[in-house]
Amino acid sequence: MLCVVTRAALKEKAYAAVMAANARRDLDGAVALLPEAAATAFGAAGTPLECRERLQEYLSVGLDEPIIEISGTGEARRLALEVVREVTASHLT
Repeated sequence: MLCVVTRAALKEKAYAAVMAANARRDLDGAVALLPEAAATAFGAAGTPLECRERLQEYLSVGLDEPIIEISGTGEARRLALEVVREVTASHLT
C-alpha cells in the first residue's frame, strides 16, 4: 500500500496519535487511526489492476517521486514490484 500522511489530512490530535504509533513501530495501530478518506486520497491498495490504475493517476497529475511501501507475502511483494516497474517505465517513456 502506498500511503502518505499529512497534517492537512488529519486533525492535529489524530496526527500526533498516528505519529506516536509509528514511532513505536506499531504500523497496524497507526493505520487503524487513519480515516478512510486519508487512505483513499493518499494511498493505493487492492488488486494489481486497481493499484496500477491508482499509481498511473498519481503520475498523470505530476507526482514524480512516489514513496512506495510494499507488504504481504513474497509473491505479493514480487507482483507489486512488477506493477510499479510497469507503470513507472511506461510513464517515463
